[in-house]
This record gives sequence, structure tokens and C-alpha cells, in this order.
Amino acid sequence: MKTVHGVTYYCKSGWKVLGKPYMECLPIQPPSGDIITPFITLRQNGHLHLPAEYAWDGASGPTWDTKSSIRPALGHDVGYQLIRLGFLPMSYRIQFDDLLLTTCIQDGMWHWRAEMWYRNVRRFGEASARPIDGE
Repeated sequence: MKTVHGVTYYCKSGWKVLGKPYMECLPIQPPSGDIITPFITLRQNGHLHLPAEYAWDGASGPTWDTKSSIRPALGHDVGYQLIRLGFLPMSYRIQFDDLLLTTCIQDGMWHWRAEMWYRNVRRFGEASARPIDGE
């Protein structure tokens, strides 16, 4: 198990899996009250809670996982999942993309790499936020 920037996780079958619950206060508030699912809680005040065993895929696309990408990829994947599931409107996508850029830089990613990630999620990320049939 590893802990990077407050995220304790382990890898299993290509996924990052939380080894203990994770909490963070996001600058993003749901428009219609708290969102509570079995694996994600996002309160009206921006408090995010993820239980142990929440899984995300980490860095996606032509890139790699590093210490500076673990927490940003987690927050971004949570946001896109909430949009895909219909808990947040697609207009929230840009807020989660902006959060990705901010947390990448906060966690020590080189600015040019963080900007490249941001440009790529802005250009190619919409399909990953769209609802999937049956979801």
C-alpha cells in the first residue's frame, strides 16, 4: 500500500483502489443538495468522502502515473463519474477539468505537463463524461 498526497491506495488489476477512506474539500458544490451514493459522497459544501475500496483508473491517455498525478486523477475521475451517473450536469465538466490542472500543479507536476493534461481533457474528455447506456 502507498500513500501519496493524502491518498492511501494499492493497485489491483490495473485499478488504483483506496486502502482507507479519503476526504477532501473541493471547490465544487452540487447544485441541488448533497450527492450520496454507495461509493461517493459530495456534500453541498464541497466535502468529498470516498470509502476504502473506491477504485479509479488513474492517469488515462498517452501518459503515466506519478506521485503528482494520483490525487488529481482521483478527483477528476470522481467528477466525471458523477456526471456520467447523472448526479451533476455536463456543465460541471469544466470545473473538474480545472480542478485537475490545479491539483496537478499543487502536487508538484511540471507546469508544462499539467497544461498538456488540461488541454487533452478539455479536447478529448467529453466522451468519458457522457452517460453510458445501462449506467
